[in-house]
Amino acid sequence: MINYASREINCKIVYYGPGLGGKTTNLEHVYGKVKPETRGKLISLATETERTLFFDFLPVDLGTIRGFKTRFHLYTVPGQVYYNASRKLILKNVDGLVFVGDTEGTILVTAPIEVTPNLTFGWVASATSTLTVNSALVTSGTFTAINLDIANLNADIFATNIAGDATTVNVDDAPSGQIQDGIDIAASGATVNVAAGTYPENVNITKALMLLGANAGIPYNGPRGPESFIHPASGHGVDVTAPNGAFVKIDGFQVQADTGINSVNAIDLEGRNNRISGESAATSTGIAVNGAHSAVFAA
Repeated sequence: MINYASREINCKIVYYGPGLGGKTTNLEHVYGKVKPETRGKLISLATETERTLFFDFLPVDLGTIRGFKTRFHLYTVPGQVYYNASRKLILKNVDGLVFVGDTEGTILVTAPIEVTPNLTFGWVASATSTLTVNSALVTSGTFTAINLDIANLNADIFATNIAGDATTVNVDDAPSGQIQDGIDIAASGATVNVAAGTYPENVNITKALMLLGANAGIPYNGPRGPESFIHPASGHGVDVTAPNGAFVKIDGFQVQADTGINSVNAIDLEGRNNRISGESAATSTGIAVNGAHSAVFAA
């Protein structure tokens, strides 16, 4: 918030995350590192179990920048779900969000998280960890997850951009996982496993990747179980535009679309054990390959 009358800039930063995840510890660390003359009093309302009851608050004075006195106001939110109303109040008019979790274990999203528009929402661990999303993450900014070993996506991530470096991603259709979210949060060369279910989306692969459906390794006419079914309203089912040297494998899906799999300049593409059909026998294309150096498709 900028107050031109008093020539002040106040930035509200909120540390967000599960209970006992380290939010208060982070603020205490900042408090210990900042010069005493530039910091305010650290106000902490905690219970006997060391859980933050309502919030922590730490003002930090950065001095004057171009004639404006600048302050950071650092807050935490209570991690317990029954303080949801308090969390929403603290998040009001936030300028920045820091997500804090146990960097040596698992971060579990079990309640919807909505982030103020145009903010970057990120999960950065100091050691490889697991991210499990069981309820929607919503931001009109960017969602980034760094230092991930495994990402389990059981719900949607609604964001303008999604990025990550997970080596294994598991996408579940129950209740509303998205294949594209899994691809975007995966590292180049990762494996994305897609559970059986219907996915009404257009999938775009722009990196080296193994995309494995529920029937990976089972021939299209073999004893298959429930399908990982890609069925967009229109357009291509799967677009592959991976760069030079990127190996892309698509295995074990049922795809029904105007064009089932569309490849443009994918250098090394392999499709196996997929059931592919068009929306219209007269106008649809099962597989379209343009400019590939090596393309293998087998039943």
